[in-house]
Amino acid sequence: MDLVVVQKLNSNPHILSGRIPKTIVSIAIPIFFGMLFELLYNISDTFFISQIDKTSSSYIAAMGLIFPLIFLIVAISTGFVNGISTLIAIDVGEENEDGVHKVFSSGAFLAVVSAIVITTILAIFHKDIITFLSPDKMKDATIQIAFNYFWVILLGIPFLFFSKVYQGILQGEGKTKIIAKALTTSVIVNLILDPIFIFTLELNEKGAALATIISQFIFFLLMFYFCKNNDFTKLLKLSKVNVSVAQVKDILKQGVPSVIGLVVMSLSFMVFNNIVGSIGEEYLTAYTLAGRFDMVLFTPLMALNVAVTIIIGQNYGKKQFDRVYEAYKYGIFISIGVLLCLAIPYIIFARELFSFFSDIDTVVNTATKQIYHITILIAISASTGFMARAYFQAIKKPLYALFLVVLRLGLITIPLAKVLFLIFGLHIELVWYSLMI
Repeated sequence: MDLVVVQKLNSNPHILSGRIPKTIVSIAIPIFFGMLFELLYNISDTFFISQIDKTSSSYIAAMGLIFPLIFLIVAISTGFVNGISTLIAIDVGEENEDGVHKVFSSGAFLAVVSAIVITTILAIFHKDIITFLSPDKMKDATIQIAFNYFWVILLGIPFLFFSKVYQGILQGEGKTKIIAKALTTSVIVNLILDPIFIFTLELNEKGAALATIISQFIFFLLMFYFCKNNDFTKLLKLSKVNVSVAQVKDILKQGVPSVIGLVVMSLSFMVFNNIVGSIGEEYLTAYTLAGRFDMVLFTPLMALNVAVTIIIGQNYGKKQFDRVYEAYKYGIFISIGVLLCLAIPYIIFARELFSFFSDIDTVVNTATKQIYHITILIAISASTGFMARAYFQAIKKPLYALFLVVLRLGLITIPLAKVLFLIFGLHIELVWYSLMI
């Protein structure tokens, strides 16, 4: 292979030869800020939507109701990122330029097909699905708000999927700062547009959704621009587009297990929404609020998961197995330390935080108690689980990672919650105890 191409493929030499702890942190930090800003899509939408009427539980409850569906869409697109970035990382380690071109072409093909199919299905059946997911105690006004928001969000699915292909390429190469810049820009756009569309133009929840899809389109344009002009990805010429059936299968092989794992998580959200909503709409509102900010707490963990996957993938491709084990080990230690440091102030200021979103005492009190009860234990257990899944994903054994997710959610957490509710009745504390497993 040409020397210049090799140098471009190995654009982050610290991954293969630098100190592992420092390399994990240096890769994870821009990913963290990128993910944090991406998470602000949901938090800013939730905040501005809650300000439409802070005395009503309907607006936040509606966001909680459709969250599993939105998570499902993101899960499928994330499968492309995981599949593509894993294969790119290994190709970079092996200095395989032709493999990079095949991964890119095949990933783009999958994104187009998936976006068309998913958008069509949800456009036809979204009302039926949301109605089916709604607990008996859910107000009609809440369900209508969910309809209004989700219908607009559907229009942004193509932009989401296409941008994830470019994100997977850049992520596999270790160019996480580029991704962070694009995400930061798109979220700033969302924060500016939200109050304009919701309040100034009086579009309410539809305005929040419209701001989100415009921001997603901006992210797609930035990903395309950076890929076109980056030293590494400008090697991806249209003349070299090569959709490979074998490569499509390989992307699916790597990505589908992670998608299934995330789908299982989405289904678990649906089950818990139904359980909590059966207690009362205000409890679903509290559960939704706590869940939004739990995601902020776990964002560093997700960033470390990506960093460790990249490092293990490239070193696995280079057959440097001692560094593979070292990355896994330090990933766990760093994750636990970071989460514990963040959990303490989160617990201390939880009540004040939730008060910005609701004036309903039951909502604020219940969300605060949830944080008090389970945050520390979940932080520790999640750290080990995420790093184990990162290891299996990076060495091309995604089925092992899938097994860990299915074991925890499908065979332990959800059945336990159902059994506890059957025995002791409808108590929100039983949901919290189930989530700690």
